[in-house]
Amino acid sequence: MSTTLALSTGLLTNVVTQGWAWPAFAGLLVFGTGWIVLETLWRPEATLPNIAPVPRQLPACPPDLIGRDGELARLDRMPASGTACVLAGTAGVGKTTLAVYWGHRAAGRFPGGQLYLNLRGFDPTAPPLTPAEAVDAALAALGTAPEDLPDGLDARTALLRTIAAQRRVLIVADNARDAAQVRPLVPGARGSFLIVTSRHQLSGLTAVEAAPILTMGLLNADEGRRLLARRLGPSWLTADRSAVDGIVRGCQGLPLALAIVAAKAAARPALSPSALAEDLRLATLRGDEPATDLRAVLSWSYRALSPAAARLFRLMHLHPASVATAAELSALAGADASAQLAELVRASLIDEIALHRYTCHDLLRQYAATLAADDQPARQRAALGRLLAHALNAPADFELRVLLVHRAAADGFADEADRLTESVEGSLRLLGRWDVLAAVAEAALDVAPSPGAEARLRFASAEGRYRLGDYEQVETQARRAVDLATSMELRFAALMLLARVHAVTGRPEQALAFAAEATGLPVGDTADQLNALGWIHSTAGSPEQALTLYLRALAAARAGGDRQKQAVTLHNIGDAHLACGRHRLAADAFRESIEICRSLGDRDGEGVVLRRLAVAYDACGRHRRARRARAAAAAL
Repeated sequence: MSTTLALSTGLLTNVVTQGWAWPAFAGLLVFGTGWIVLETLWRPEATLPNIAPVPRQLPACPPDLIGRDGELARLDRMPASGTACVLAGTAGVGKTTLAVYWGHRAAGRFPGGQLYLNLRGFDPTAPPLTPAEAVDAALAALGTAPEDLPDGLDARTALLRTIAAQRRVLIVADNARDAAQVRPLVPGARGSFLIVTSRHQLSGLTAVEAAPILTMGLLNADEGRRLLARRLGPSWLTADRSAVDGIVRGCQGLPLALAIVAAKAAARPALSPSALAEDLRLATLRGDEPATDLRAVLSWSYRALSPAAARLFRLMHLHPASVATAAELSALAGADASAQLAELVRASLIDEIALHRYTCHDLLRQYAATLAADDQPARQRAALGRLLAHALNAPADFELRVLLVHRAAADGFADEADRLTESVEGSLRLLGRWDVLAAVAEAALDVAPSPGAEARLRFASAEGRYRLGDYEQVETQARRAVDLATSMELRFAALMLLARVHAVTGRPEQALAFAAEATGLPVGDTADQLNALGWIHSTAGSPEQALTLYLRALAAARAGGDRQKQAVTLHNIGDAHLACGRHRLAADAFRESIEICRSLGDRDGEGVVLRRLAVAYDACGRHRRARRARAAAAAL
């Protein structure tokens, strides 16, 4: 080096003292500079200047990102207004995939480098990184030598913020456990940006650092099919669309579950979509390593729960509805569960979709059920008993009661199953949900606690089956209900149901025989019973006898002041007059029924009777009035 410097000094002296031309000097200067560089590189003891590297640490860019356009658009806007954000969501929802994909997409906005830190917040094999370890890793990636690190976490955090302020840097902090772990990584000024992924919501970062939380949801059915098509090709989907739809439903829109299925299909081309769909359950959603074993991935979240929250999570599968209230889940827990529910929400194991209303997808429910298999059976049964008691004694959701009938019957809660069925029978009849009425009655029937309960449940099953047209089952159940009935009212109803089914199946003599037996019971002349008897006679071809019964039914309805039953009975009277050829009397009865329906605001009933009035008018030759009646019905 000294020789080179001497040479350069001599050249400069010649220029000054001997008048060398400057162009010549410039050429010699380039030659001398090159010699300096060559000599520096040649000498073993020479060192290059300390130039900070530009880190490019992001993992490989995911080849496909389906259904995240909204999240990407929000991420695009965030660096202009803040320095950090949190991607939160349940295990396997694709938080890391989104963060890495966006990091590659936005790399040009961060010329100072892109850092990737695996914080191991929910890692099964290694402890989480401490805040100090995370800061040290970031500083090392940005070129800070160990000997240049200041003492203490606060000083190193300040150094990281200084460097981030000078260089536009993106930091992806993956798999964070809590806000304290990542807080030192938050840049102090805009320009650099931190993306944190976590199964927890890290609301502390929102409260202190104003970092928005972007909660990632599940994919919808169309997005699930697109993900499979991207990985397996469109022809795989079109080979068996029904089976593919079953796979998408079974995966519940969870990207990891769909990816595992796609990997299985790719590895075993002979395996058809239908075969995959038939074997689709939590236990089969596993790959060759823990990161692609869905149950293992979910377990990392579960193991981080407090004992009380973990106990509540193991009970979640006992609740049969897709949405549960805080009161219902507290009943399962045996005490107020507000704190445990908040913890489960933070852990992204359940979602609070409205105030005090919670849900979780079916794969998580399956996981909870597998955990419950190792729990004490007595503890699980006691929790279900508390939920059933809550549903019976509190203003529980109607749909929940329907579902709990099946749960109670399956677990041998006979009294509860019977009482729950009785509590929903009336509403199911009013709503016309005859298939559900038959299903809940038959579920409770398996554990009927008494002959009287069995009779009531058999009649409810028969009534539902009758409305569904399953007449063979109606006869079986109704006959048994007649034998077991402990009240005259129930026996009358079962006999009338037998009369109805015989009437509609073309057996009028048997229908009238059952009706006669029912008439002989001391149940009084109620409008409902007399109308039912009249219908039997009308269907059996005896409209005059039917009319006599309908007129008695009208008197009973008027005596009781029941306007709705009066409207129904007048409709029946009009039909009987039509069958007897008394068309003007039929029209009079129909008009009176319509007036009552209008006064009650019963538009459906008004429309039905208007159409019957049009028939009566046509039979009378009053065709213009018939057209007006039909138009009025159509307008409703």
